[in-house]
Amino acid sequence: MDAMDKPDTDLMEYEAAYMNLKKMPQDTINTLYRHILSVEPDNFTARLHLIEQSWRKKDWSEVVDLCSTGVQYNPNEMAFYYYMGIAYYLHDDEDGALDAFTRGVVQITDKTDPSLASDMYGVMGDILHKKERVDEAYEAYENCLHWKEDNLQCLNNYAYFLSQEGGDLKKAESMSLKTVKAEPTNVNNLDTYAWILFMQERYEESKIYIDQALRNDTDSVPNAVVLEHAGDIYFMTG
Repeated sequence: MDAMDKPDTDLMEYEAAYMNLKKMPQDTINTLYRHILSVEPDNFTARLHLIEQSWRKKDWSEVVDLCSTGVQYNPNEMAFYYYMGIAYYLHDDEDGALDAFTRGVVQITDKTDPSLASDMYGVMGDILHKKERVDEAYEAYENCLHWKEDNLQCLNNYAYFLSQEGGDLKKAESMSLKTVKAEPTNVNNLDTYAWILFMQERYEESKIYIDQALRNDTDSVPNAVVLEHAGDIYFMTG
């Protein structure tokens, strides 16, 4: 097919945008975007639209397929590594997720969305820690916070692991306190902060926060970790 015979993908994109505006059937719009990719496989807009639609349906395998092909044509596009890694993670394939994120963070530049970079490093840290690669996990958490210092999930996880593994408790306390101030009713944040205080033998203070954690735990089945921590704290406070 020469240039004169090649379909005008720009025109097809305008058509797809119009169809979206008119709220036409999503399957019809997806078919058009797939046709665009068949003609122009490096079309970022069309591929990202299809990824987002598969994401809404929680079709993780389709997300991975779209992203895997996407990085072949757009190897510097961070979004593909991010979606692929998260899709693998949600599909319980931690090795696939770690591979996607490891390849993705290499593409980070000063123009990268900080939240995207932070989230990738944060999930990497969680996976590495689960694999007992603790030093690498902590390095990932540090990178996560470099890109977004208020990444609450990272702050909580990093602080808790430090408290469990004989790390810097003052650093853990500082990170955990940020999460409590940001989300004062979050059970996990309150539990982590209470436990860090407990590990510093500040038992009365820890009791204040574990009480708050228990009050805010509204699940039908109470959090077993919170209850265990509460038992230890109550024992030390008589």
